Amino acid sequence: MGIRCWFAGSICVLCLACSSEGNRVPPPQPFIEDPESEFPERLSGVGLWDLSKPLEVWSSEANPHALEFEPHFPLWTNGARKRRQLVLPQGELIDASDPTSWKVPAGSIAFKTLFFANASGEPVPAETRVIQLGAGGERRYAVYVWDPLSRDATRVESGTTLEVRDFRGNVLTHEVPSEGDCSACHDSSPQAFLGLNSYQQQVEDAGTLSPQAFAHPPAKPERSLRGDDEESRALGYLVGNCSHCHNDWRGPNSEFSLLPEDAVANLVNVESTGSASVAGIRVIPGDPDNSLLLLAMNSVAGRRLAKPMPPLGVQREDDAGMHTIAEWIEQLDDN
Repeated sequence: MGIRCWFAGSICVLCLACSSEGNRVPPPQPFIEDPESEFPERLSGVGLWDLSKPLEVWSSEANPHALEFEPHFPLWTNGARKRRQLVLPQGELIDASDPTSWKVPAGSIAFKTLFFANASGEPVPAETRVIQLGAGGERRYAVYVWDPLSRDATRVESGTTLEVRDFRGNVLTHEVPSEGDCSACHDSSPQAFLGLNSYQQQVEDAGTLSPQAFAHPPAKPERSLRGDDEESRALGYLVGNCSHCHNDWRGPNSEFSLLPEDAVANLVNVESTGSASVAGIRVIPGDPDNSLLLLAMNSVAGRRLAKPMPPLGVQREDDAGMHTIAEWIEQLDDN
């Protein structure tokens, strides 16, 4: 009897498979082609990569409509390596006439995939974050966590934790942000997509967007942060790691500006106004060890001398970033 039931069911399946084209349900359109739709539950439904077959995500080409880019001053995230892509609506271009805040067209989608190391030290994907800019300027967020075989990723709305290996071989617990966490940072900036401005996209860099992405060549900022001295390196670090929240805008975490034109005046010999977990002077010239800015960066490995900044992705401290800030503070003159 069981065999007959299996056979009858098989006949039904065969009949469905042989039905006419007109009766077939078409496959869903990838999100990348219908960005006003709901985020799919699996990254394979987004259409950034063809995940119907195994591939090396770190080196594989993404969707041909996805433009790769790299900010000059990347955000520290537990030492992860990253790939970033931007998909513009067909026929739409970026208005980069304001060097500090490019206008990206509605309907655009930005992707960031974080990679950690496997046992052999090769990059493997851990999570992919997605931002979609709606027709009315609203921002939508989705976060996908990859499976251990790097075959696909599943949407995780409320965040999670992963045990990962950094590229020094250290094992750590990495916090994957919730979609609300993404909103808290990105909605503190007038820029929908962080890393897209003339400070972060400098024409001499290899990671700049293609010129075909712009309506006109991007305007240059008042100050070029090429990292030629301690101050420009420090200000650049603040652009990549702090100014997305600290920009004096109307966002929930904006407070005061750490943009290049404001950072020195808002840090040096300025007392904390209460957002940090301890009182103190933000930057004391010549004294990095007692400057609250450096304490906030140096508050991860069990010390917690101040609220850690940035607030996410700092289960492992940014040693190089702390050295950059300490060098700048040491050479400041208190006169």
